[in-house]
Amino acid sequence: TGTLLVEAAGCGLELGEHMSTATVVNAVVMLDGLDLPERRRLDLRVAYHDPCHARHGQGIVDEPRRLLASIPGVDGVDPDEADVCCGSGGGYALQHPVLSDAMGRRKAHRLIATEADLVVTANPGCLGQIRDALAAEGSDLTVLPLTDLLWYACLAADPD
Repeated sequence: TGTLLVEAAGCGLELGEHMSTATVVNAVVMLDGLDLPERRRLDLRVAYHDPCHARHGQGIVDEPRRLLASIPGVDGVDPDEADVCCGSGGGYALQHPVLSDAMGRRKAHRLIATEADLVVTANPGCLGQIRDALAAEGSDLTVLPLTDLLWYACLAADPD
């Protein structure tokens, strides 16, 4: 027995259904429960994309938003249709590439409309899908893992 910490939402959901000897914990949930170091101010408007495997599969909705709100200066925004899939969906994009591309572009339009400086998510499949869709739409909007943004804010904080 033990704890398995997982950053990819899809992997966390799948492992949680099949691991009988370990507790599977999503990294965003774990980080939300920790007393993290002081975070530096980052004056950014940040759009958060909910991975379906986290939001619908595990009920992880408030934790990533609390983490964003914990970074001074970050204005966290949700795109319209925040609960709608980006089209990555594990193997979905491989089985249905045309529909997946259309879903990704729709998500890209919603994210661009937030006028965010940055997009963050908590699943590598979503990150790649959204990055590709934004590029296909001619956007240079950067997409990062939420944990990377949080790490940067903590690492660069001035302890004084």
